[in-house]
Amino acid sequence: MNRTMLIIKEVSRVLIGLVFVYSGFVKAIDPLGSEYKFLDYFHDAFGISWMDWSAHILAILMSAAEFLIGMCFLFSVKMKIASWAAAGFMLIFTPLTLYLAIANPVHDCGCFGDALILTNWQTFYKNIIIDIFILIAVLYRKSYTPWLKCRWEWVFVGGSLLLSLIISHCALQHLPMFDFRPYKVGTDLNHSLLVPEDAVQSEYESSCLYTNTKTGEQKEFALDSLPADPVWEWDSTINKLVVQGYEPPIHDFVITTAQGEDITAEIVADPNYNFLLVAYDLNKTDMDAFVKANDIARFCKMAGYNFRCLTASTATTIEEFKKELEGMVSEIPDSVKPDSSVQIKLIYQQEMETIAISETDPEPDSSWHFQKIDTVVVYEKPQKIAFDFYGMDPIQLKTMIRANPGMVLLRDGVIIGKWHYNDFPDVTDITENHFMARAFEDYMNYTSRMINRIILMLLIVTGLVYLSVYLYFRKNHRKNN
Repeated sequence: MNRTMLIIKEVSRVLIGLVFVYSGFVKAIDPLGSEYKFLDYFHDAFGISWMDWSAHILAILMSAAEFLIGMCFLFSVKMKIASWAAAGFMLIFTPLTLYLAIANPVHDCGCFGDALILTNWQTFYKNIIIDIFILIAVLYRKSYTPWLKCRWEWVFVGGSLLLSLIISHCALQHLPMFDFRPYKVGTDLNHSLLVPEDAVQSEYESSCLYTNTKTGEQKEFALDSLPADPVWEWDSTINKLVVQGYEPPIHDFVITTAQGEDITAEIVADPNYNFLLVAYDLNKTDMDAFVKANDIARFCKMAGYNFRCLTASTATTIEEFKKELEGMVSEIPDSVKPDSSVQIKLIYQQEMETIAISETDPEPDSSWHFQKIDTVVVYEKPQKIAFDFYGMDPIQLKTMIRANPGMVLLRDGVIIGKWHYNDFPDVTDITENHFMARAFEDYMNYTSRMINRIILMLLIVTGLVYLSVYLYFRKNHRKNN
């Protein structure tokens, strides 16, 4: 083998290894994101919703398979098997991404998770390039020199697989170590929801669908050439997107009350601390976490902080859930004061009789004489559940935090904290350890922590590449001597 072909062969091996390791890693740190993407495929792309049960398993297995193949390529381990595995992998996904590019049932294939968003056509072109390198690896699979003895190769394979599964397990039990989504800590919702005045607007091309009342034929007509013959009857108007306008990083972020009132602006602009308990589906949530969250909500009520639960569940489901939760939460402690509200009363008098009516009641007849406006403080027994439920889009809730439930802390519309339900603090920690101050301090240090993690990952990747090259030259040096 000439030197040029040797270089091409080794470059192909390293590039394939890096792509597969990166793709597998960004999926492993966010297995729920991959699960949601599989559900999109099952529902929107292929209409096989009966496969929903497998989405979670496939998300973990896919990340583990990609990571393992990548590690085998990087360290020239079991290259015959790894080459065919990579080829089989791309044999499935190259035609799949071509279909996605043409039909466009989903806007993002999710091949690199949320870390790198590619259009469906970009993904297809990327796969074609990777296919070329994999073809080279398959053709020269027998010429790759193993760097480890056979038994150590299997230890390496097992260790790589175990590492990927551990990363996924930690992400499921806590939160992803890297958050690439628009709701990461430090995000200012006021800015992320804003659409600039000079932003490009979406453009649509409209046409009309008509039905022939005699033959039943349906035909689409442009707006400037609508049929005049009465035999054609209008059916519907079709709007096709021609130019995609500017879309803010966060959209469809709307929080509504049970009555349908939009309170998004009120929450985002609130300078107070706002706890958001996020549970996209109450039927699949962790009940013990809600019990713990209720204790936090009670503290927030006493401290003057806001605590709300955001869910996409129906009103019926919410009521059933509240009944179940009421049976699990502890009794209301004496330290929790009764809820109070101020009501305005209008005082009227007739001879020796006096009545008090509210502002919304109809005025009494002219025999009653208005005297004064009075205020009445009404005390109500506090509810065992110390927070109210609000509605929100399920996709936004799943994107906001990878937990059901999870907790998000806002202040002035800025996300300053996020917690998986396994990491909810005890109420004693909140009351005794200055939780709010620590949360704000963690938020201030979040960026530096993320930078340190990124630097660490870059060092690890650089080290892997260096070790790969070192072992390659060391093996060849021994072979030549």
